[in-house]
Amino acid sequence: MQVSLKSMRYVHHKNTFYKQMHTHDLYELAYYVSGKGTVSQDERSFAYFKGTIHLVPGGVLHDENNDAESKIILLYFEMPKGFLDSGVYHDASGEILSLLRRLRVEVQENLPHKQEMLDCMLFEILLSLKRQLFSHPAENKNFNHIVRYIDENFQFNIDVRAIASKAFYSYDRFRHVFKEHTGYAPQEYIQNKRVDLAKFLLDIDPDMSLTALSEECGYAGLSQFSNSFRTKTGMTPSDYKKKIKEIK
Repeated sequence: MQVSLKSMRYVHHKNTFYKQMHTHDLYELAYYVSGKGTVSQDERSFAYFKGTIHLVPGGVLHDENNDAESKIILLYFEMPKGFLDSGVYHDASGEILSLLRRLRVEVQENLPHKQEMLDCMLFEILLSLKRQLFSHPAENKNFNHIVRYIDENFQFNIDVRAIASKAFYSYDRFRHVFKEHTGYAPQEYIQNKRVDLAKFLLDIDPDMSLTALSEECGYAGLSQFSNSFRTKTGMTPSDYKKKIKEIK
């Protein structure tokens, strides 16, 4: 099994930050030491928070939307295709972070057989992530399906209690497990998706009416839309429209 680490970076975004759609030549592994936001890949959006790991292959378009101050460890490397699925993983135990800290020390040192050691340590990290896929396969598969359903239907009326019941969870347990997987409670996750869509649509057409925009994003009324938008962005939809027009 041949993996090869090419570079390691540490990034600190002190404010909210958006990185537009882009690609890399190599695999990229992003470990979120702190922060909160979303990443989009293959027309799907994933929430991230402390301990989230995002793996994306080279040549695949993705973006990053940081909602808060974020500290991120980035690895760029070669890896055989198919060894590890791309997407989002979670470091609940802190094991991966410990391995990354050891890797960072090795990167900073100049010892014999440095590249061989770096590649071995990288392989240990990737293998630890691969083990996650076999830890709780049924639950992971179930929640991946639930999150995908919400991602595809957040513009409509979603009955979270009905989803919990169909997944054989009590509502309270469902909320707890959903937050473990996404970093957000179910309703907060849905609202985030709707606001992200509203921002995207306004970026494309800042002249779009707020009434039409609220309906397009799944809100029952303009007041609900405005409150939700202001809570997430710190500004009203009208102020956001003005900001976009000034930029353009």
